[in-house]
Amino acid sequence: CATESIYIAKEKSMWAAAAEFGGGAFARFSEDLRLTAKGRTRSHWSLPEWFEPRGRKALTYHGKPELWGRDGSRVILRSAAIGQEFVLDADQYDEAEYWAALMIERNAGKTVAA
Repeated sequence: CATESIYIAKEKSMWAAAAEFGGGAFARFSEDLRLTAKGRTRSHWSLPEWFEPRGRKALTYHGKPELWGRDGSRVILRSAAIGQEFVLDADQYDEAEYWAALMIERNAGKTVAA
């Protein structure tokens, strides 16, 4: 991931036909989009279990096993204090594209152009 980069979205979403834009922000809050674990500070994320590295390249700055824990079918990540923009190598996580598309499709009616 390079610093001082500009990312330009496509005109239409490649993942969700109902999405009006290729990029943007969700206009309203939805529980689907919450990463913060319920009842925890924003540095504790509740993620689908496939986020756990298990031999794959971890989310940037999150390679230490002690940062990852379990909560039923979810994983709890104690996120790095360095920031909130982390990179997941989706080539190593086949589940990532489906999950992102699902989040966009479920919330497509709640988007605004960036």
